[in-house]
Amino acid sequence: MERSRRLDAPEAQILQSVVRGHLHGGAVCKRLRRLSSDVLKVGQASLCPALYRLADRGWLAAVGGTGAEGRRAKIASLTAVGRKQLAAARAEWR
Repeated sequence: MERSRRLDAPEAQILQSVVRGHLHGGAVCKRLRRLSSDVLKVGQASLCPALYRLADRGWLAAVGGTGAEGRRAKIASLTAVGRKQLAAARAEWR
């Protein structure tokens, strides 16, 4: 696993979107849009590979759960390693 790999901007945006709580893919898409003032519009088909990549690196944890509409969904949450990566990226950008 590449736990110490540097974040690129889209990855950082995804981590930032789940920093406040557990979200399923559709909610991550909506939060990304809101955080970017509707500039960044990511579909679930594009988001899913990125979520899996971040989970493989240990930055996100995904567990089975129920989405807002009552359907089965994988719920993503930020891990301790993910929080460190996001903090390092924020410090680098300042």
